[in-house]
Amino acid sequence: MMHVFHTAIIIAQILLAISFLLSVYRLVKGPNAPDRIQAADNTYLIVMLLLLTFGMRYGTDIYF
Repeated sequence: MMHVFHTAIIIAQILLAISFLLSVYRLVKGPNAPDRIQAADNTYLIVMLLLLTFGMRYGTDIYF
């Protein structure tokens, strides 16, 4: 059962990393200021979720 959980966490981290890169691209290349503000908010949220998944993956409280 832990193998499935570990695999799901890794897949989630890969998808979050891809979405982070897309959000940073939108932050840099956004056509106007509201799009860049939204991208900055999304980037912040994605980084927090990545930290959460790192804490779950390694079983430590340092990321919480």
